[in-house]
Formats: sequence, C-alpha cells, structure tokens
Amino acid sequence: MKKLVIDASVCLKWVFEEEDSEKARFLLKQQERNKLLLLVPQLWEYEIVNGFASAILRKKVPYQKANKLLKLVLQANLEIIGMSDLLLKCLENAKKYQISAYDSAYVTLAKENKIVLASADDRLVEKVGNKKLAVSLKELEP
Repeated sequence: MKKLVIDASVCLKWVFEEEDSEKARFLLKQQERNKLLLLVPQLWEYEIVNGFASAILRKKVPYQKANKLLKLVLQANLEIIGMSDLLLKCLENAKKYQISAYDSAYVTLAKENKIVLASADDRLVEKVGNKKLAVSLKELEP
C-alpha cells in the first residue's frame, strides 16, 4: 500500500472549504478505501487542535461547530507515529531546512521512512526544496 505523510494544513482542508480542499479530501478517501496509508507525527494531534482554536479566535467558525469538526478529523484513523527516537534528527532537519521543529517532525518522518510529505504550506515545501521529500498539495494529482 502506498504511504504518504501529511501535515495538519492538509487535514484542516477536509472540513474547511479552502483552496485544494478537494485534493485533501481525495487523500482521505483513498485512505478509507485502503489504497493509501496516511502517516502523521504524534504532535499532529496538538496541531489539529490548534488549527481549530485559531479558527475560533479568528471567528472563522463558532466553538460548537469546531468541536464537531475536530471530532470528525480525529476519526480519520491516521497512522500516528511517535517521534521520541527521532528528536535529534528533527533538530538537525530544522537547522538544515531553516524550519520550525514542528514542521521538521513531518519532514523527518517522511525522510526516515523514505516517503513523501504532502503539505498545503507552500513555504515549507519551498524551504525543503526536494520534490522527492516534500510536495505541495497543489501539485498532487487526484
């Protein structure tokens, strides 16, 4: 089965109507059909909650709706990978690519498993600068 690391920016598009939401939802459908395994580092859980908290603060969505949408995203049955053994690699990659430790967790997970990271964060993809390691959600073909 094909594997793909995705970040929170992709997952939030499952429930918010944004640019490339259809592509993000396609990845989720592929996982549901057992054609794709979506992997995320453990910090993904906190990043998803933060994404909804930010949406509430920006008045993009009321709390009750955010609560329901968060529950939906958490039901996605993603493969959540502990990163404790890779913290030194995360620091190394954060320095190498000049990215946050949070972004580095996704990059490191992809790099260590020799799979690609898909992100809706084009700046992150640009900083990594390696299409075999990180690609923009925009570039993925459904």
